Amino acid sequence: MAKKKNLFNEEDVYGLVEEWKENHSVQLFHQIVEKSLPLIKSLAVKAYRTMPNPIEDPEDLVNDAVVKLPQILEDYEPERGSRLFSYMTACVGNFLR
Repeated sequence: MAKKKNLFNEEDVYGLVEEWKENHSVQLFHQIVEKSLPLIKSLAVKAYRTMPNPIEDPEDLVNDAVVKLPQILEDYEPERGSRLFSYMTACVGNFLR
């Protein structure tokens, strides 16, 4: 059985998100996007496959999710008990539907 590829290194991204929330650095945001892209692409392809009449290319869905990402990160509250991976998966997945 093939080993499932890790889409997201939560510790790396969590640290970047906390730092980004303090200063909203463009460079930090680019790092977050780069590290989150495998997860976002996976969710975009899944959303595309489940659309009854797909009108967008999966890459357009990826771009839409990246545009939405700052708001998703800003709204993330780790003290509420959810993991960053779970929160991003739910928010990006819901946004793409």
